[in-house]
Amino acid sequence: QWLGTSPSGVLITLSRTVFRGEGEREVGFRSALRTSGRSVVEVSDSDGIDATNERLVLDALEANPAVEAVYSVGGGNVATVAAFD
Repeated sequence: QWLGTSPSGVLITLSRTVFRGEGEREVGFRSALRTSGRSVVEVSDSDGIDATNERLVLDALEANPAVEAVYSVGGGNVATVAAFD
């Protein structure tokens, strides 16, 4: 809805891939996007720690410049926004 028809990718951040609640939200999100044709880039295992999360998000954005949106499941939201700036 917010991205319109742009072919941009979406970043999803998880604090740890083994957390059940986060995993369930991730699966639901990916399922909802499946028919959109958008790429989904995953960042995980930051433990929600800002410094770690920001580094991981910066690396993901550098490797995937088409990413224009993020679904932050696992915390580190301040760091995620900082990486986009």
